Amino acid sequence: LIEGDKTRAENAADALRRTVVLHGDGLDRQVLREAGGEEAELAICLTNDDKVNLLSAVMAKREGAHRTLSLVNDEAFRPVKTALGIDVLIDPRTVTISTI
Repeated sequence: LIEGDKTRAENAADALRRTVVLHGDGLDRQVLREAGGEEAELAICLTNDDKVNLLSAVMAKREGAHRTLSLVNDEAFRPVKTALGIDVLIDPRTVTISTI
């Protein structure tokens, strides 16, 4: 788990067992490598910024992650999924509608 906010990273580290929590930027190649991106089966990119999620997924894939999942709220980004090599895009509205 990579968390940019130091306090949240510390809280996550305290709350999560069997999880390595790193304080850093998910767009930093060195942090991705430290997180084991080259060995990751799945990189999940979940921030409040669609562009950061997409770019993080692309970078994780380039570092060696087998599959990537990215949270995207803006439907305008859906067409770039294939071009960027992202495996799964999650749209919270679609998930909510299908659940209902």
